[in-house]
Amino acid sequence: MTLPDATTEWALSGTGETYLVTVADPALKVDAGSVFGRIRRDRLKEIVADEAKGQIRLVLNCRCQIKTRILKDRYVVFDIRDRVAKTNIRPDRFVFELDPIEMEVTRRFRFAETGGGMPTYPSKVEAKERISDIVEAATAPESAVDKQKALATAQSELFEQIGRAATQSLLEPVQVLPQRASQKPESASFLQETTERNPDRTGGKGNMAAHNAMDEFLTLQEGLSRALVPGSRCLPEDALDIGAWADDRTIDAQVAALRGKLYGEFDAINLSAAQELARLYVHFTFGVEARQILNMAAVDDALVLLEMSYLVEGLPPQTKVFQEQAECAGPSALWALLSGARLSEEHVVTSVVNTFNNMPRHLREHLGGRLSAALNRQGHIEAAELVLNAVERLNGPKPPDFGVAQAKLASAKGDHDTANEKLREVVDNNSEMSLDAIVDLIDLHVRQDLAPTSDTIALVGAFAVEHKHTPYGPKLRRAHYLARLQAREHGSALDLLEEIEKLDDANTVSDLRDMLGRSLVAHADDFEFLELSVGRGLVAPGMFSEPVAVLVAERLVDRGFLREARQQLQAALPGMKSDRRRLIMARIALDEGLPRRAEAEILGLSGRDADELRAAARAAAGDHSKAAALLQAIGDIPAATEQAWLGGDWQALAETESYQKLALLNGEPIEPVVSHDGVEPLTNGILSRNRALLDESVDVRSVIGELLEMHPASQAEGS
Repeated sequence: MTLPDATTEWALSGTGETYLVTVADPALKVDAGSVFGRIRRDRLKEIVADEAKGQIRLVLNCRCQIKTRILKDRYVVFDIRDRVAKTNIRPDRFVFELDPIEMEVTRRFRFAETGGGMPTYPSKVEAKERISDIVEAATAPESAVDKQKALATAQSELFEQIGRAATQSLLEPVQVLPQRASQKPESASFLQETTERNPDRTGGKGNMAAHNAMDEFLTLQEGLSRALVPGSRCLPEDALDIGAWADDRTIDAQVAALRGKLYGEFDAINLSAAQELARLYVHFTFGVEARQILNMAAVDDALVLLEMSYLVEGLPPQTKVFQEQAECAGPSALWALLSGARLSEEHVVTSVVNTFNNMPRHLREHLGGRLSAALNRQGHIEAAELVLNAVERLNGPKPPDFGVAQAKLASAKGDHDTANEKLREVVDNNSEMSLDAIVDLIDLHVRQDLAPTSDTIALVGAFAVEHKHTPYGPKLRRAHYLARLQAREHGSALDLLEEIEKLDDANTVSDLRDMLGRSLVAHADDFEFLELSVGRGLVAPGMFSEPVAVLVAERLVDRGFLREARQQLQAALPGMKSDRRRLIMARIALDEGLPRRAEAEILGLSGRDADELRAAARAAAGDHSKAAALLQAIGDIPAATEQAWLGGDWQALAETESYQKLALLNGEPIEPVVSHDGVEPLTNGILSRNRALLDESVDVRSVIGELLEMHPASQAEGS
């Protein structure tokens, strides 16, 4: 049954042969014509829909019961199951298993009652508290009679709560058959500890136990701890000796032999054969098949084998079994590296290379590329190269990830040309690694700040369209966007960014948008910058991170777009503005003719940029003397002289070089020198005087020219 939406209320009620489904939807439409094409009449006799009342009546044709389950919040599954025969169950011995798959389903489960309402039942926490209260009441120190009554009441209420939980599929009754005296339990492995069931272990008050998925996890963890080397946190090497888990026979012969041993008497699983079969599948990198065997029986090393089944397929680790083995040398370190753990000790890295060299050929070919890439990421360049050399010495074609690992190693060594060539080869081979290779190729161009070729851009764009709805989609869309951005195709990059924003993670979009903002500021001309930033809405508050927003706003101020620049900077919270942002806000205030606001924006800031803005604000407010003093303090003598001129501060002007020259020229005239004998020296002749006058006129013209350059006529008139 498909519900209109996830919030639609529904209920299932009834017992025996008749059940009633009630849906709180006035527009309910039921098409029961195709039901009996999916289920036989010997299970369901009749289905009658009353759309006006929103009810569906189900009449069973067997001794069955209906269980319900919700899929994806809207699809209700009705499972018609056979009832468990009461004669086969001992009423005093049940084991209730908690089903974790249906935990989400039970939150929305509703039951109808006589009044027509849909009451809700206690949550798991409330039920647990209620049961605790019942047990506490039953064990309270009271008189024998009162205690017996309380015990009977507690027992009744306890069974009622358990019944409700079982009805809501929180608990599932499982039949426990009595064990024959002659039958001995199988030997327990270190991953599953068996305990002798004692009929009287509950003090004669009944036999019930709860078992859930957490118990299984703790049991596996306990078994793992027992598997470690005594006095160490490291797993024994024989538990990870993957090369010894198969022989020289063909895989089908080995699988057939172990499959024949898998089941013993009474269909009991042979744990030893199951362990060998799971190890065999891991040896040949068949992870899915290994997990199927591990799900059938709790074999020795189950948690270790389960993790290895994921790693041999290149899947991410599911637990931290191997990540905790990073300090252990040998096979443990190799699998720890593949699971993402960081290796810090040099002797551990050396043991990884030695372990890899001792692996069978097919495992070296299969794991070599990933192992080398993992070593490369952690900076173990020499070890990564040794692993690749070991794979390269093998005859025959190399796996596709080998070329990618070679490219990454060449890039780490600074040989970008070789890295580009290797990645291009993998892309052209059209293998399963071509998608990863073209993503790495674009990243390499970004690191080198080079534009990819038009063919590369077109190819990554085609891959992005082809794999739009696959797990590779986000990586390919990002690579296509970066390729367009490196080619300075900012308009196309912005179109791709809008598509990424609709399909992918918001954090990824923020980082990519920042890259676009930096590229626009650094490489776009004024027309393209204004068209994309102002015309396409990139100046909205919060569009960029603060450092990029400051860069964009600064260029907008330079081009006179003050309102857009202020809008770009408005996203910063009060008290969290950066110094550069405050400087730009002060510039905007100055350009808008608000000098006092400009000074307020940079209040408390120090440095040359802040002092220049303070001087400009003072000058705009008419305080030229203060502006001149600020400029004089930072060493900008020409600007300080200009402010002194505008403020009429002649005393300050007299200290400048040009005005000092003018003062000398305006001094007293040169008197002729007379000798002691009354004879005028030759230097006081007419020609000498004329020459002195000419030199003086040249100096005057030079000083006047300097003054005119210092104080242009337009500024003088404006003052």
